Amino acid sequence: MTAYPTLIQQPEIPIVEKLVWVSDKITSDDGSEQRFSLTSLPKANFSGTFVFSTEASIRQHLATMFNKFAKGFDWPIWHNQVVHKRSAAIDDLAIYCNTRRSNFRQGGKLLIVEGDKFEIRTVNQVLTDHVTITVALANAYSQRALIMPIRSVYANGQPSLKRTAHNKAGDASFDFIEVLPQDPFIAQVDKVALPQFNGLPVLNRRPRGNEYTQSLNTGMEATDYGGMADLRSPWLVPQWSGSLNYQSDRIANVEDWFHWLTFFDYCLGSVNPFYAPQYRNDLVLRNKLFPNDTTLTLKGTEYSDNFYPSSIYRKIVIHDENGMQHFANVAHVDIINGNDVIEFNPPLPAGAWSEQSIGFLLKYRIADDTVTLTHSGVVSDISINVRTVVE
Repeated sequence: MTAYPTLIQQPEIPIVEKLVWVSDKITSDDGSEQRFSLTSLPKANFSGTFVFSTEASIRQHLATMFNKFAKGFDWPIWHNQVVHKRSAAIDDLAIYCNTRRSNFRQGGKLLIVEGDKFEIRTVNQVLTDHVTITVALANAYSQRALIMPIRSVYANGQPSLKRTAHNKAGDASFDFIEVLPQDPFIAQVDKVALPQFNGLPVLNRRPRGNEYTQSLNTGMEATDYGGMADLRSPWLVPQWSGSLNYQSDRIANVEDWFHWLTFFDYCLGSVNPFYAPQYRNDLVLRNKLFPNDTTLTLKGTEYSDNFYPSSIYRKIVIHDENGMQHFANVAHVDIINGNDVIEFNPPLPAGAWSEQSIGFLLKYRIADDTVTLTHSGVVSDISINVRTVVE
């Protein structure tokens, strides 16, 4: 294998991919802000570990890293690999595979590899069941071959190598960044319709994990001259921040993966806000609701006392144990017989509603212009840091 133009070594899993946008903001004294996109496309940052089992593989990696110091080089996107669907002969110009499960681009490069044989070719055309290449294959490949796209990257920082005493095994961490972002980020034909409410997308996916940590940002400023501190916050409404974690099977459920890519493309990092249900029983419902209802009764006055004064909590989601959801705006709250009676719109739609619960529908934005994807085999773990948006 030629080490210098392309880093062929296959990394271990997981491979961590960070999509990073760049935005700027103007923040007012009450905590509200205006966001400006400085980049409409994200750059991908790939990190992980290589494991070497021979001295030759160690020397090849060292040679590649030395040769590409402060330079760009090609790197196969191993987590986008697909299997060869049909044997290919020498001089073939077509490679058959499921192109929707990968990310081939016209004019981009791909790697086809089987055992010790490999070739790098430029993509001429991407079709549903195969790609065509500009230069014919020099080798024959069976259905055991793997095909994957290639991206131009550069090494971010100083690569490290840990070797064993006998010099025949070792491992190395890597941190690669795209030279240029992919344009477009997701092809128009692959985009899916996102659920909407009040003109914004709704991230109606249930987060994973057994716990969820939230932090309350108050904008508090303290001035201490030795006595009691002078406390001041210019914000009218505090903001909640935290991390949301999800999982997508990008191979078996490619439509779900395209949903996430469409969502990321909409968000543009921290620029565009969205709604997300809490999937918790934030409020206690006193009576069951029926289709066309526009009012509901809660136990006690906790909502009117603590939440309704803040615009953040004037969106709710009504859901049942079978997965039905209804998003609504809180129009008015009355206290009747010691309980909160909420008037909401639009009315509850028709359907076989079972046991119901009420939660908040919060308006968020991505907090740090970054989406973290941890690719392990066929699934990807998705992590985004979010915070609420002042309305």
